[in-house]
Amino acid sequence: MYKNIPKRNMDAWEFCCRWFNKDPDDEDLITRSFKSRCNQLLQERLGVGVRTLQLWGDRYENMPDRYKERLGETYIFVNMLDELRRINPKLTQDLIDRHQS
Repeated sequence: MYKNIPKRNMDAWEFCCRWFNKDPDDEDLITRSFKSRCNQLLQERLGVGVRTLQLWGDRYENMPDRYKERLGETYIFVNMLDELRRINPKLTQDLIDRHQS
C-alpha cells in the first residue's frame, strides 16, 4: 500500500517531482516555470526564502539534511491523508476541519 513512500529523508528535487507527478530524471524539468513552482512549494512547506533555495543549487542538491527529513515526513503524511480520504472521505474531512478550528 505504501511502497512508494520514502523511509525518512527525501531531497527537494524528488519531493517536487513526486508532488507534481514528474519524472525526476527528465532533463527538460529544469525550466523556469517548473523551478518556480518548486520554489513556491518548498517555501510553503519548509518556511524558507527564495535566496535560501537559490543557495541550495539548481536541483537543491546542497539542501541541509534537516530539511530532507521534514520533506520525507511531509510526503508520508500527505500520502497517508490521501489513502484515508480514499477509504473514508467523511472522516478525513472531519479531521481536517477539527485541525483547522
